[in-house]
Amino acid sequence: MKDFKAQRIDTNGVIRRGKELFKGHRDLILGFNTFLTKGFDIIIPLDDEHAPPKNPVEFDEAINIVTRLR
Repeated sequence: MKDFKAQRIDTNGVIRRGKELFKGHRDLILGFNTFLTKGFDIIIPLDDEHAPPKNPVEFDEAINIVTRLR
């Protein structure tokens, strides 16, 4: 988010970083949409629904991830 505020990356760059950061955690990727500008929603293809489940993320870990994005 610091790079976005400094205009070093655009919204699409933020989306790419968010998808990479939350890779394998569908619920976190979809929850990241909350922080995106209207019209820039992340849509996950249906193929990803059949991916093997990942370990659940603890609440504190999720907060740390979101804090790093700010």
